[in-house]
Amino acid sequence: MSREKVIEFQSFNACQKVAVRVYWATTNDFHYSLDCHPEVELQLIQKGVGEYRINGTRYPFRRNTLLIVRPKQVHQCLPNPHCRIEKVCLVFSWKLVEHGWPLSFVDGLPRLFQLSESAVTQVIMRLRNISDEIDKKDAYWGSVIPGELVNLIILLHRNRRQQVQPSVCHPVVQEVIQFLDEHFKGPLSILELAKRFGLSPSRLAHVFKRDMKCGIKRYALERQMAEAKMLLEREQCPQARLVAELVGFHDYRLFHRHFKRVIGCTPSEHRRFQTRTSRSSVGVGD
Repeated sequence: MSREKVIEFQSFNACQKVAVRVYWATTNDFHYSLDCHPEVELQLIQKGVGEYRINGTRYPFRRNTLLIVRPKQVHQCLPNPHCRIEKVCLVFSWKLVEHGWPLSFVDGLPRLFQLSESAVTQVIMRLRNISDEIDKKDAYWGSVIPGELVNLIILLHRNRRQQVQPSVCHPVVQEVIQFLDEHFKGPLSILELAKRFGLSPSRLAHVFKRDMKCGIKRYALERQMAEAKMLLEREQCPQARLVAELVGFHDYRLFHRHFKRVIGCTPSEHRRFQTRTSRSSVGVGD
């Protein structure tokens, strides 16, 4: 079971709430569909092997691998189906610390790298400190959590052990991924894509599935669902039917069916979950 701690803060730069989430998860606690969100995400793999797909590039992971996902990067976990995955995750808005630290502070770190055992112990200690602050809300806790986030990033800068090299993809696959990420709302034709990138339809389909472990249409569908999920998680969330149109669906029933199949719940169930999470959160100064 995942154990999640969530807290919301008032942004320093805008009248908008931003959240910090800390959770421990196992293989059965998360789906493997594409994800995309406006927060920074850190994942520490404690057990298992597999690979992460980030903006179309594949990164292998194993025990003590740390993953960093920048805001609005499309990513997906692809674990080895024959082993159990255990990980601890931190998701937070950079608005919590941007008044003193630019986002380039995170950009200076590689996407994936190995940590030593001692560094892993220190990272977990920082994450537990954040989780405890969320639980206890002692005096000045609203200032402590942003400080812990900065100290965690400094710790990673000091202790990164070995950068994990990405798997090499066919150059055309990278171009197709970039194109799909920018045009996923429109109609998709494999024939037109093949003409655009100078390959036959069969050759394009083959190299894409070989490198990305899924077909082109499946990737485009998951990209649409990832965008819909992000829209449904906004504080000022549009109606689900409007979300469907915003990601390229004119048939709501078809969108509803695809969302449930890819994400694992209906759009309204996902929105209700996010609403309950928001109501159970406490803002700074409460």
